[in-house]
Amino acid sequence: LLPGLEENYDSLPFPNVTLSDVRYKVTGIVTNLAWDCERIIRWHRQRCGKSEHAHHEMKSGLAGGTMPSDKFGINAAWWWITVMSLNLVTLQKTISLDESWRCKRIKTLRYWLINIPGRVIYKSKELIVRLSKGNPVLDCFIAARRKIMLLGGTGPG
Repeated sequence: LLPGLEENYDSLPFPNVTLSDVRYKVTGIVTNLAWDCERIIRWHRQRCGKSEHAHHEMKSGLAGGTMPSDKFGINAAWWWITVMSLNLVTLQKTISLDESWRCKRIKTLRYWLINIPGRVIYKSKELIVRLSKGNPVLDCFIAARRKIMLLGGTGPG
């Protein structure tokens, strides 16, 4: 038994200890990282809350919170598609878009990049996306296209 844990506070839903008339919540971090203690605690505290943001994004931004069926297998497939979609959006934001887009949610991307008025034209084995003149997203599209082409080993063309 750790010193100071002799008292039992059944009314509190977490382990706690009172030392010098101050009550502390007792928590622990178990890790296999070979870092010093302060670095592990800083890293752990920085990660706090990130999974909740990802779940919120999957449920509200990618419709993962509304299951399409009462059958487990169909709902599992729906959830896996949602997870894959979030991974692809995150990859797109990381690789092809500039730094200012990385913290944006899928709703923002949908509003500013995906659901914009334009015309898609297939002509002579080419894909042409026509936007209105002076559309502010045009520069972003061109920069993203260049980054994606460089990943494939081809230069801008």
